[in-house]
Amino acid sequence: MLLLQNDRCLFSQSTWSILPQLLGDLLERQRISLGMIEDVDTGELCFLGGAGFLDPVFLEKAVDQPENLVGLAFAAESRGQTVFLNTKQVAVANRAADLRLLNFLGDASKLELGVDVGITLSAWNFFHRGFHFKEIWTIVADPGRMGMMSGLKAPLREGSLSSRDPYWVFLFSREDALTNPSPWPNSVMLAKRPILGFTRPQQRLLEMALLDYSDRQVEIELRLSPDAVKKRWRAIYEKVGRVEPKLLPPATSGADRRRILLQRLREHLEELRPW
Repeated sequence: MLLLQNDRCLFSQSTWSILPQLLGDLLERQRISLGMIEDVDTGELCFLGGAGFLDPVFLEKAVDQPENLVGLAFAAESRGQTVFLNTKQVAVANRAADLRLLNFLGDASKLELGVDVGITLSAWNFFHRGFHFKEIWTIVADPGRMGMMSGLKAPLREGSLSSRDPYWVFLFSREDALTNPSPWPNSVMLAKRPILGFTRPQQRLLEMALLDYSDRQVEIELRLSPDAVKKRWRAIYEKVGRVEPKLLPPATSGADRRRILLQRLREHLEELRPW
């Protein structure tokens, strides 16, 4: 919470007081994701950022209100209203190219320009490339992040909940990406349709493999037996063999099959997204 002090102005006092519980609940229900950067030497957190896909009905009502989108979203969730989509809803919206992502939280004051910012953007790209976005909303109350963002695009608007606590709203649309696909986040907004058809458990295993988890770490994280992990890998290879038989020739060793498949997925992260 100390790391999020710059964002405190985005929340009402009542929402701020229960924000840790709200974040934990939304994480457990897989409605949002959180990314962290910590100092390797001290273990101290240097950055905490979040993202979640917004319900379009909520968004349509919220954008015309004077309050900021982040504060409205978490206040609504605290009242039991569904604001962030679950995995099945994300899959439906993804097929319709109708995903609206909200980026929230983040204090750039402890980030090293170049190294840490590069890590942050690389991580963001990994977890979001391959989705079929309609819009990406980013709300920042940290002047450092505002400066980073404004180098990419001017803010949609500037707001303030008090005379001394400004915040900035950025909106990136599919139209922006079609016009100029190179800058972040435009470069991740144009995705292909997946063709391999992995199940969500298979996608989870493959994502962890791309993040360099060993099979043993996967067993612990997903609470699976060694045989269950092996069975999941076999099912993945069988599916790839049916859809793209030339990708993994039968004589290829197990280690080479995994290497070839993961390299393919690095270039086609849409295969790991809910569909």
